[in-house]
Amino acid sequence: MFNALLTDARNTAERTARRAIRSAMLGACAAVCGAVALGFLTAAAFLALMHDHGAIAAALTLGIGYLVLAALCLVTLSAGRAPAAPPPPAMKPRPPLGEAFLLGMEAGRGFGKGFRSRR
Repeated sequence: MFNALLTDARNTAERTARRAIRSAMLGACAAVCGAVALGFLTAAAFLALMHDHGAIAAALTLGIGYLVLAALCLVTLSAGRAPAAPPPPAMKPRPPLGEAFLLGMEAGRGFGKGFRSRR
C-alpha cells in the first residue's frame, strides 16, 4: 500500500515537472519569435520612415516610440503593486485545557454559593 502511494506521488511529480518544462520551453520559443518579429518590424518601419523623412528622423521617431513604450511599461508595473495587507490581529493565548477546566469549576462553585445564600 505504501509503495503504491509512493508510486502515485512520483508519477504525479513527474507529470507536473514535464508540464512545467513544456510550458517554459514554449514560452522561451514564443519570446524568441516575438523578439525576431519585433526586430523585423522595426527594420521595416525604419526603412519606410527613412524613405519619406530621412535616416535621422526615422531613427529619432523609432527611438522616441520605444522610449514611450518602455515608460508605459514601467508605469504599469509600478501601478500594479497593491499595498501590503495589514497583519492579522494577534489572538490571545488560550489557557491549557486543565487550567481552563479548573477555572470553570471555581466560577461554578462561586456562582452556586452566591445563589444558595440568597434563599
